[in-house]
Amino acid sequence: MGWTFVRRGGPEQLDAETLLAKARAEVESKTVPANRQPPLDAAGFRMVVEDVFYIAGRGVFVTGRISAGELRVNDPIVIMRRGRRRAATVVEAIEQSHERLDQAKTGDTVGLQLAEITRREITSGDILTAPM
Repeated sequence: MGWTFVRRGGPEQLDAETLLAKARAEVESKTVPANRQPPLDAAGFRMVVEDVFYIAGRGVFVTGRISAGELRVNDPIVIMRRGRRRAATVVEAIEQSHERLDQAKTGDTVGLQLAEITRREITSGDILTAPM
């Protein structure tokens, strides 16, 4: 199309193809910083807490859908809130539709019985993850 670009600091004139080639070379030469957070599938277990219940004689139950990884009974987990570690606990039981399970995987909506956690230590919206 015959576009000509004039750089304001000198008499050099560049056509569009030369300008694009220089821009591509600059972009390719720069290193892209690595993402700080690992992808979800590499991070292991992850579940967002939807509800929290206290059942007398049994303890604290949380419900939610597992968004990544899998979980087994007696696995250690960490409770995160706003990106900070709140508490660590162990899964005592996994239930789905009033049925006990030995393990749960991505996509399952489950209830987890947590050991040594009080109702006040965990709230809706907290994230359960595998310890790192």
